[in-house]
Amino acid sequence: ACNSLDYETTLTHTYTYQVCDSGLEPLCSSNRSLRIDVNDINDNRPVIQTVNQKISLPENTSSSLIFTIIASDADSGDNRVLRFQMISNDPLFEIDAESGGIYLIRSFDFENETVHVLTIRVYDLGSPRLASTTNFTVCVLDNNDNSPIFSPPSYAPRILENRPAGAFVVQLFATDRDHLENMELEFSLVDDLNDPGKFTLTPYSSTSVIINVTSSYPPLDRETQATYMLYVVATDNVQTVNSVVQNTASAQVVITILDVNDNPPNISATEDTIFREETSTLNVVYYTFTAFDIDTNDSISFEIIGGNVGNRFTLDALQLSDFSYTINVMNTKIIDFNTQQSYNLTILATDSGYPPLRTNLSLTIQLLDIINKRPFFPQTFNGTILENSPADGFVGQVFAFDDDTYSSGDVLTYSIGSNPYFDIDPVNGTIFTKPAPIDRETDATYQVTVTVTDAIGLNDQTDVIVCVCDENDNNPIFTSTFDIYRSTIDEVLPTGHTFYTTIHADDADESADDNLNCGCPITNNAVLGYTKTGGDNRFSVHYDTAYLSVTPYTAPSNEFIYVADIVYPLCESEIENIYLIDLFVTDMGTPPRNDTSQVEVTVLDVNIYTPEFEKASYVSLVDKESPQGTIVISDLISTDADLCSNNTVRYYFEGQLAGVSPFQIDPLSGQVSLSTALLSDDPLSYSTTLAVEDRLSPVATHRTGTAQLTVIIGELLPVDFSVSSGFVVPPLSRTSDTEFNQDFWLPTGQVPTPETDLTFSIGRLNSTSPYTINPGDATYLTGLVVTQWVSVSNLDVHVFVQARNGEDQTNINPATVEIELVNNLNSDTVTNNCTVMTPSGICSVVISIPVQWFDTLTADTANVVSVTASLTPSGSPVNLGSLNVRYEATCPYENNVLIFTPTYSQFSGSLAYVPV
Repeated sequence: ACNSLDYETTLTHTYTYQVCDSGLEPLCSSNRSLRIDVNDINDNRPVIQTVNQKISLPENTSSSLIFTIIASDADSGDNRVLRFQMISNDPLFEIDAESGGIYLIRSFDFENETVHVLTIRVYDLGSPRLASTTNFTVCVLDNNDNSPIFSPPSYAPRILENRPAGAFVVQLFATDRDHLENMELEFSLVDDLNDPGKFTLTPYSSTSVIINVTSSYPPLDRETQATYMLYVVATDNVQTVNSVVQNTASAQVVITILDVNDNPPNISATEDTIFREETSTLNVVYYTFTAFDIDTNDSISFEIIGGNVGNRFTLDALQLSDFSYTINVMNTKIIDFNTQQSYNLTILATDSGYPPLRTNLSLTIQLLDIINKRPFFPQTFNGTILENSPADGFVGQVFAFDDDTYSSGDVLTYSIGSNPYFDIDPVNGTIFTKPAPIDRETDATYQVTVTVTDAIGLNDQTDVIVCVCDENDNNPIFTSTFDIYRSTIDEVLPTGHTFYTTIHADDADESADDNLNCGCPITNNAVLGYTKTGGDNRFSVHYDTAYLSVTPYTAPSNEFIYVADIVYPLCESEIENIYLIDLFVTDMGTPPRNDTSQVEVTVLDVNIYTPEFEKASYVSLVDKESPQGTIVISDLISTDADLCSNNTVRYYFEGQLAGVSPFQIDPLSGQVSLSTALLSDDPLSYSTTLAVEDRLSPVATHRTGTAQLTVIIGELLPVDFSVSSGFVVPPLSRTSDTEFNQDFWLPTGQVPTPETDLTFSIGRLNSTSPYTINPGDATYLTGLVVTQWVSVSNLDVHVFVQARNGEDQTNINPATVEIELVNNLNSDTVTNNCTVMTPSGICSVVISIPVQWFDTLTADTANVVSVTASLTPSGSPVNLGSLNVRYEATCPYENNVLIFTPTYSQFSGSLAYVPV
């Protein structure tokens, strides 16, 4: 094996060699010598003997050689020449490139850096260059080279005065950049020379101290000293025994003492009682005092809290400086000795601190009287006098005052200027009447000016309002422009309907509201009541309004009466449609006065009924040989329930006979006759509609009724037809030449006798047969409520009902009708029954209103009661109308003397009993 040459191991190699051939017996030459000299190459790195060295140096070491790096290189020549380089960039150090010496070129600073680590590179000058590195560490040792530092360098704390002992003021902080014992600090206090001993130091840590308030007395007082200037000194290296090097530093502490509101306002007044004259001049300065407050920025407010009767004084404060004031006591109103002789004022001064502090000043102002007062009336005055009073009647009394009277001897005199009705006593102020008459209706009030004058001519005036109290000396007077009042109404109105009129009366006397605030007693001299003293009973007059109402009415037995929606006819004939009512008005005065008049009520006809034929159909037989003018029907009967002009009717044909025909009808009588002789080729029968129309009402309101008419043309057998006396025979109703039917009936109101036979004859034939009455069942009702008002003194309600069958006839079987009254306030009911039967179908009933229905009523309320009727047991109720339940007042009286009479409306038909 071959080994590499190494210059550093063997510099020269010597070898002996010979040459031999390759024969069987090789022949060799002689020995020769070979010397090989090895040349060096740079194959070894420098070797550092001082690897990773560490030294310690104090931070105050001066610039010098501090260490040398030792290294070697096994190579030779330039390959073993070494150079030194400092790789790390540390400005404090340099290295000698050839010797390896490390130099300190600047001083250490322990506080900035305590360890320096340098990286050293050692390299040879061969090619290529080879190098080695090592670290060199320098540890810096601390020196006490830094003084303490306060942060911040000065302090300016603020603290309230009167703080207790031990109260915190401020905490100071100081630091020292040195290390270990060199950074340990000790604090001391340099006190304020002006007021020492108020503060103390309390250690908090090695770098901090607290200033506290000491327990010395007296406590901090801003008003004594407002600021304190202290110095706190910090010293380091305090733990080193016999330390030579110690550094110090100081911080200025300026303590500001903040104000506490611990001083009340100070009032400086030279007098507590002053004497001043009364005055009518305002804003007079009565007194001046001063005040101040030594606390900071305390403003002072001033007010009078007591003794300022009538708020006559006020304070005007002028601020002279931040804490000084001048205060004037001034009057804002007239200061009058006679009103108040002295004022004991309490003045309060309050500062603006918290909590506010106060100081009181008591000031007595004693007034001096000046006599100069004007007399005055202390109030307004009113008087009353009854009209028509005689002379010297007492009206009222006035009085006045003069505040100077008791001291100056003034005498007051009363007077009235020229006045035809009133005079006054000059000494006592009594007002009385003169002989001139006083009429309230001419002047209800008078204004009397009264003057009061004192001894030196000062005066005052007042107006006295004199109210004239009313006597009942005027009659009520109807105000109609003509001799009577006139009013028009429609002919048919429901019971209780009120229609308005112009009826009115005036009374010049006092009404109840005229003198409510004048002191006169309230009278009823102009309270009026209206009554009817005569005239038709169909009308009533409302007591307090003079309105007219339709009153319940029962027609005499010989007059037609409706029992339907129309209560009763007001118009009895074409002529009687004007009704005259006598009126009476009276006042409520004492004695009462009255007047009379009349009202003329004109009833206007209203067309409300349709004319009706007596029968629904008519049949007539006419001989074909009858001449012109032959009467076909002569007994057409029609009725119109309208009783005045609207019952005038006209008859005419509708249908077949309305055109060209052999028949004619009289438009006034309704008689049907032949207008020409019948011809042989005329029809054997005619059928048409008979029409009856009322004519005198306006065309738009005409009403028409109809019936059927059949005329049969043929040969008539002689017929002699008669019946027993007492029966009504209608026109013959013949259906053929050999057969006819005929109905008979009794007049209304006649009682039939079923046991009697009916005898009749037709021509020569006579016959006697029994007859029967066949009434129908009642199917519907109509009725009339006669009573419209009830009261506690008259509880009965009168009701009429009429039942009819399906053919609108009163020929009915007996039936029971139930009448029911319903209280609309609480739905209570009361009932009664009556029986209807043929021939009239009418029955009446009286029902009493329960007195309990009046319990909830008052003098100005009424209750409505509904009235219904029904056929029992299953008929539907029919509304018959309603009536009013009215409260009935009584007139209070004592010892048979009337106190007052009711002034509200009385219902029609009631009686008022007035004790006298």
